[in-house]
Amino acid sequence: MINVSEYVANEIDYIERYGVECDKQDLKYLYGLTNKDIETIQEYVERDDELYQTINETINYYLYHYIEKKKESE
Repeated sequence: MINVSEYVANEIDYIERYGVECDKQDLKYLYGLTNKDIETIQEYVERDDELYQTINETINYYLYHYIEKKKESE
């Protein structure tokens, strides 16, 4: 499942490195998230059945396409 804490850290890193000025305004918000905020968002993500289904379908798609491409290259 998606780790929200890691996602936030990656988002901050990306914005600091490559973000345009309008993106950088989000840094204040991202830095202001508390551990409790992140835990709450994590709970929302984990309870989102539609998101879970989308992630499963995406993993399934790439898993089997990877296997097929691997078979073709052998």
